[in-house]
Amino acid sequence: MRGNSLFTKVALTVAILIVSQLAWHVPLPLLDPEVLRQMPETFGHGWEVWSIGALGLTPFVSGFLLVELYSLLTPWGRRVRRSGFDGRRRLNKGAFGLSLLIGLAQAAAVTVSLENMVTSGGLALVPDPGFPFRLLAVATMLAALVAQFVLCNVITARGIGNGFCLLVLADIVLAVVVGWPSSTFARDKAGFYLFTCLVAGAIFARLLKTPGTYRVSVLTHETEQIEYPAFPQGVVPIGWAYKVLVIPIWLDAMLGSDGLLFLSQEARLVGLAVVAPVLCFASVHLFSSRKRVETNLPGALPEAEFEEMSKRRLHLTTAALVVSAVAFAVLEIYLLSEYRLPGFLSLAMTVAIGVDLFDEWRFRQRNVAVAELCELDNVHLGLFVEAGLRHRDIDCLVKARHFRGLFFFLRPLYKMNVLVPADRLDEAREWIEEIHPRIV
Repeated sequence: MRGNSLFTKVALTVAILIVSQLAWHVPLPLLDPEVLRQMPETFGHGWEVWSIGALGLTPFVSGFLLVELYSLLTPWGRRVRRSGFDGRRRLNKGAFGLSLLIGLAQAAAVTVSLENMVTSGGLALVPDPGFPFRLLAVATMLAALVAQFVLCNVITARGIGNGFCLLVLADIVLAVVVGWPSSTFARDKAGFYLFTCLVAGAIFARLLKTPGTYRVSVLTHETEQIEYPAFPQGVVPIGWAYKVLVIPIWLDAMLGSDGLLFLSQEARLVGLAVVAPVLCFASVHLFSSRKRVETNLPGALPEAEFEEMSKRRLHLTTAALVVSAVAFAVLEIYLLSEYRLPGFLSLAMTVAIGVDLFDEWRFRQRNVAVAELCELDNVHLGLFVEAGLRHRDIDCLVKARHFRGLFFFLRPLYKMNVLVPADRLDEAREWIEEIHPRIV
């Protein structure tokens, strides 16, 4: 019974992911099929630019992030955020509406761009440009965008894993397949890439599964032992470091300084090794400092051990992140510069998603019937809820918490769903109602 249920969930998840990937290969209506066959050679793009799934999930990522920042930075937003589950539902509805508006604007820009595409032989990609084409193309892209959102939520609710995370994983796997070298010599060099992925991935997974812990005192005068985020600074600082090192290139292009601001490859590696640790130590104050924990867990005070534990964890994870990022940069620069294989951030996301899937598989193996307790958007609160339920001998799982812990509030589209055994759901709900004021 349990095996059949898990098989059904896996089959549903795989089927939906296949459908989502096929959307990238369905062209928009009213495009010239002859020109479509010349696309890669003529325009230098793949099918994704002209497909019904051209928008991807970008509008939702942007819309949910903007609303999350609004809820953090404005007085009204903070009031809604602190009003518990009802407030979070209001924010999610606002984020969905804003995402559709962003999608509408992006779809309109795509249609205008398509109308201007002409081959060297004078053939237009859109034979009959104008309002009918724009209306149909925009409506098609928006429909595909909403369908993808719904399908991802179906995976989360009825499949296995978080649907949005798995869509990210599918894109990474596809990028590896497409970008993998075809020549024997290049494949030999790519062996170093694979070896680096295995070593860095093993270290990353080990760090995810062995987080630090600390105690907090809560309003009920109880003490809870809580996990500290495995990577308290997330992986965001590494992405920021990459962008910082691209700034001289942008300035050089804008100012026309003929390469005066261009950094050599060696200088970029040194810059990454210097800038990344600085950003890691700065971002921990944004995501996982004592003040942030106290803000995210109103009424819970970390005990004295918190400072020393968090400092040790920050040093360990920063070293792992910087060494791995530099190793991947060396591979990209000196061995595989002509290939577009996923980098370190993709590896980090892949490992986190894999660990989340493994944890969910084990949880469902232990429990025949599973029910969803609540949906959370706060990494520290998710860890607090997990610790509180287990302290009360209630088995639980916070889905996608490792992936969300890489980005904290900068990826609010990826929700954390708390699962408990169905026969303990009422008991778990009673405890959640007690801590409801701390749901932010």
